Amino acid sequence: MNPQQPLEYAFRPDLTNPQFGECLQIEKNWKAVWQQYYYTYEQIRMMSPQDPRLQQMLSHAHQLKRQHDAAWQALCDRCIYFPQQ
Repeated sequence: MNPQQPLEYAFRPDLTNPQFGECLQIEKNWKAVWQQYYYTYEQIRMMSPQDPRLQQMLSHAHQLKRQHDAAWQALCDRCIYFPQQ
């Protein structure tokens, strides 16, 4: 799933109109975490294996990956989304 592509939402059966804003906020959070993870991943790719900061960056990337997975799960649990046609 590409977080750069705009999404359109339909609601899960228990969602009401005010919860549409909640879906947008959840999506915004997921995109922000994804951007951080992607940026960190790109930094790691450019690092030398001998760089003393590598292990710290890898640990940070694993933490961001867990945050990303949790944000994605929150989005999937609360909202149904459809890519624009």
